[in-house]
Amino acid sequence: MTLRRAFTLVEVMVIITVLAVVSALALPNVVALARGRARDEAYNEVLRIAQMGREVAIQRGSTYVLSLGADGSTVILEPEEENEALRDTRESSTNATTTQDNGPRPLPSGIAVGGGAGNSIDGSRNSGSGLNIDENGASVTLPTGVSIGQVVLDGASSNTSDFKLHFFPDGQSESGGFEMIEGSTTRSLQIDRNGMVKLEEDSLPDAAEDRWEAGQYEQRASS
Repeated sequence: MTLRRAFTLVEVMVIITVLAVVSALALPNVVALARGRARDEAYNEVLRIAQMGREVAIQRGSTYVLSLGADGSTVILEPEEENEALRDTRESSTNATTTQDNGPRPLPSGIAVGGGAGNSIDGSRNSGSGLNIDENGASVTLPTGVSIGQVVLDGASSNTSDFKLHFFPDGQSESGGFEMIEGSTTRSLQIDRNGMVKLEEDSLPDAAEDRWEAGQYEQRASS
């Protein structure tokens, strides 16, 4: 019977040291990869919510509003009547919370948004997808480290609290968008007057060329 030599203490320590060094070098890359996937998924969720603004407005024959949360970390889609009713409530309430004062109302519990372009507008969801759209709308929170940059609405500079882009039942919309910034990387959500939405790996373009004619929105809103 041949006896096999066991590892010495020095050899074991060397192996442990090598494994520790390899892990230390690989871990940041693994973490960065996971963060990158979460960020890209959130960007796609924002794109999907904006695309659904036009879809649900046409299907349900009512105006929908795309807005940003009070802290600029949440993108929200909701019916206009919900948005307007909440605004009236904020103005008449003396005990409103900070969230109520500065941003759209959070959606009811259970409204979660995830990736997946195959989700139907009637509120059903595909297996494995976090996207859930119903009459209350939808929301998605941007990952930590991603902030809202330039905000444009109807050809003019705006801000997170005032950004409320309308999708109309006839398929038209206001033009506008906003930038999502992480470090030196910028993605911009861009919406034209036909309700068409795109996500670009760049800053927002000059929005002045896409401005609505004077009074056009007022005419639509009062009709």
